[in-house]
Amino acid sequence: MKAFIIYLDTVEVSKRLAEESLRAAKDHGIDAVLYQGVHGGKDASSKLTQYNLELKKHKNRDLTKGEIGCFLSHYELWLKCIALNEPIIILEHDGIFIRPIPEDILDNFTDVVHLDPLRSVISPINLSSQYQDFVRKDLTKKIEYFYARPNGTDVAGEYLYGAYGYCIKPQAANKLINFVKNNGVHPADVVI
Repeated sequence: MKAFIIYLDTVEVSKRLAEESLRAAKDHGIDAVLYQGVHGGKDASSKLTQYNLELKKHKNRDLTKGEIGCFLSHYELWLKCIALNEPIIILEHDGIFIRPIPEDILDNFTDVVHLDPLRSVISPINLSSQYQDFVRKDLTKKIEYFYARPNGTDVAGEYLYGAYGYCIKPQAANKLINFVKNNGVHPADVVI
């Protein structure tokens, strides 16, 4: 399964974090590539028009340019998932893999699974009981990881350190795109 690491090549810290993420993925045998994200301040308006998407207020406020760019980056990868017609992994530039992805992970969820199921906003309801048992027994064990942020927020998830990361299947990408077409653009993690 291919992993796509969203980053902005015009933002130095994004490039640096994405390179760390790419190295960690390769260290754990994950087929990952860098994916040029949508810059909210430069490209968002034309991309919203291109995809015929409507912005909506989230919690009675307008989305920031960063939230819009982030959403559009995920949206483009949902389109890619559909075009490839295969499951993919999507993560943001500061997501760091801290262990390999289980070989049977695709057998254990229906649409989308967060790579840190214990902190997830994605409910594990659709996960098989076998995978839920695996999460409870194996993913709660402490492991050593190599990455620490300069500001001291070095909290690790179960597969991923840092930002939002998930596996998605094509039918789920299709559902998300249809949801957005009907309900407008909201922050990516909220839509998922």
